[in-house]
Amino acid sequence: MTARRDNKPRRREPAFCKDQFTKISFFWGSVAFHLSYFISREFVFCYGHRLLNHGGKCARLHGHNGRLILTLRSDTLDGQGMVLDFAELKNAIDDWIQRTIDHTMVLHQDDSLVPVLQEQGEPLFLMDGNPTAENFARLFFKLADSMNYPVCRVQFWETEKCCAEYHEEWE
Repeated sequence: MTARRDNKPRRREPAFCKDQFTKISFFWGSVAFHLSYFISREFVFCYGHRLLNHGGKCARLHGHNGRLILTLRSDTLDGQGMVLDFAELKNAIDDWIQRTIDHTMVLHQDDSLVPVLQEQGEPLFLMDGNPTAENFARLFFKLADSMNYPVCRVQFWETEKCCAEYHEEWE
């Protein structure tokens, strides 16, 4: 708020404008806010893993019902008034999950169990790092980004109480 001549506070009204990229900006005093649309889609799947060089019970093979929440951001809507049709997002991401990682053992590529499980014909998904919730969140962010979806945030819930989040800065 700013002071008037009679020293009574005056409310500052917000100002709106469109910049050259058709982003809508909101100014409150000297602070600018960009208005955006966000949509989120949830995916659930089962997987097994273990963590190399972990001092606790996660060093042993075990499984989870993972919950992925993928959030997209857009400054504009398409001709139908959507950021993206939820069905399109579901079909693309869920198809990859079903083909690649659902009911699959996810291991670090250097895990000594890899050749043993491969010899047994077990489905595997190998990661460059430990298959932690943080690395799953980054994996799904990069996946959605590689499919040209305007992903802004990924939450990966390893259990109903434990979540990791990955996002990249945007302007």
